[in-house]
Amino acid sequence: IDRQHFLHNLKPDLIYVGEAGFSDYMAYEFQSKKIVILESIKFGNAIYVFEDNWQQFSKLSKKEIIENEFAERIIHANGWKNQVLDYLN
Repeated sequence: IDRQHFLHNLKPDLIYVGEAGFSDYMAYEFQSKKIVILESIKFGNAIYVFEDNWQQFSKLSKKEIIENEFAERIIHANGWKNQVLDYLN
């Protein structure tokens, strides 16, 4: 819940609910920065930051996204919030 509150408080322009392999994710779109941040509602999943074609890429498996570097993956470790903020600054 803390992770979702953190992203919601960053004032995204739009919020989406994921489908398929991302059905447990929320997508936070920041139009002025041209990025979408996907954050899972389940513990143990990483954040994915998409810059282009996020709707198309989010239909792929996480493995395909990581292997093809279609998104930046942020692990929930010390400093993850600062990594997210770096994309918005």
